[in-house]
Amino acid sequence: MTSQSGSIIPIFALYKKKRIEASLNKDTGEVEYESVLFKNPTAASLSAVTKNGAGRHVTQNGWKFWKYRDESGDVKPISELRKM
Repeated sequence: MTSQSGSIIPIFALYKKKRIEASLNKDTGEVEYESVLFKNPTAASLSAVTKNGAGRHVTQNGWKFWKYRDESGDVKPISELRKM
């Protein structure tokens, strides 16, 4: 899912001062993180924070955790893409 088609966009998050990168399929909501395809942003965000030092009992809203840059370069949560 790393191709740069119109429905695949690069996304990122900052967690414990570390930048975490992934790709989002806007059509399906699937996220590819570290070569693993997750069915939704929340599953991918839980994997990301766990791999980067979170405790065992983590809750995370992936739609708010992951960010993207819009056409004007502004950083926004991927939840904004649901409104389009």
